[in-house]
Amino acid sequence: MAARLGGKILDQKGAVGSDLEPYQNALMGVFQYMIGNTDFSVNGLHNIELFFTADGNVMPVAYDFDFAGAVNARYAAPDEKLGLQNVRQRRFRGYCNDAESYAKVFALFKEKKPEIYALYTDEIGKLMDQGTVKETLRYFDEFYETINDPRAARRSIIQSCRQ
Repeated sequence: MAARLGGKILDQKGAVGSDLEPYQNALMGVFQYMIGNTDFSVNGLHNIELFFTADGNVMPVAYDFDFAGAVNARYAAPDEKLGLQNVRQRRFRGYCNDAESYAKVFALFKEKKPEIYALYTDEIGKLMDQGTVKETLRYFDEFYETINDPRAARRSIIQSCRQ
């Protein structure tokens, strides 16, 4: 990916929010919240790589989503330190960001909603268990209810960010 995009993976160990390009930081955090993934750490580089872009920005790239609520793997369990009962319970673990970046990210997710949901009805999506498809789309509906309600988005995401 780094070579294809003309950038490189950084060798440094971790980053804090101010090290990251604001929009990409918000995008990664909100994506992790959408899929219900708490099994990552930007600072500890746990299931995250730091990508140095050709224009000089640093952005987090997430991977390994088997502990995400959207996947809901039988063996998945949240870290006990988070106080969550199961992986389907969301917790925003992204770094704090400016309001403009969050607004742009929420708009992007709203714009892409039909394409995201279509993944569950395309040729590959039709191979999935239909009960799982319905359950996952209901899980995503909860995310969209949050970002479509400014008070809920502020409480669950913006005010819950990590300093």
